[in-house]
Amino acid sequence: MRGCAVTAKAVCFRPCAAAFASWATASEAQIRPYGVVEVGVERRQVLTDAERIAPVAGTTMPPDHKDGVAYGIAIGADAPVSSTLFVGMEVSASRSEVDTEAEQFRGIRLNEAVLLGVVEQTRVHPRWNYAATARAGVNVTPSLALYGLAGLAGERVRRDFDSGTNDIAFASTLRTDQSFDSFTYGAGARLFLTDHVGVRAEYRRVDENDGYKPQRLLAGVMFRL
Repeated sequence: MRGCAVTAKAVCFRPCAAAFASWATASEAQIRPYGVVEVGVERRQVLTDAERIAPVAGTTMPPDHKDGVAYGIAIGADAPVSSTLFVGMEVSASRSEVDTEAEQFRGIRLNEAVLLGVVEQTRVHPRWNYAATARAGVNVTPSLALYGLAGLAGERVRRDFDSGTNDIAFASTLRTDQSFDSFTYGAGARLFLTDHVGVRAEYRRVDENDGYKPQRLLAGVMFRL
């Protein structure tokens, strides 16, 4: 009886294993790795939420945002879920040229002409930023697809602070390197011109913990294996 049971299990297992191996091979064959080179524009808040304090009467707040250039590279892979739906993963590294600078007055107003206090300056110089995102989309046509994306992002910046005072008892300037980890999300569209070459456009928003919230609109060329 034990031999019959073992034989029955083997007879049941072998077709299942063969079916799974066949599915895995087919799925592996359908996974399409790709690479992207992209460039675009970025909008970045000038002040963080913590720095956006109410101005003293007679002073003005700096602009809410600043625009500039962003560029980068990415690699990823897509796999079909059905004849029209697909999922994928992507990692990317990019750089922003949007240096921001803000001035804030801290003090009191004595009269219409005299302000007693200091003007503080904060400058933020973005360096490399990076992201790992999951994607899901729909093939509108065999060559055109629309998709959404979400994942984790990070950025390395250099931050310069000038307190506006010459008091030797306190540091008047301070330069620090900071890293931010946050959540990113967005949407995009891609169009393959051949089986291996295509173009895409993406909108991405990064909700950084420090409040700068970069928004990027990037266009790129895709190379698919």
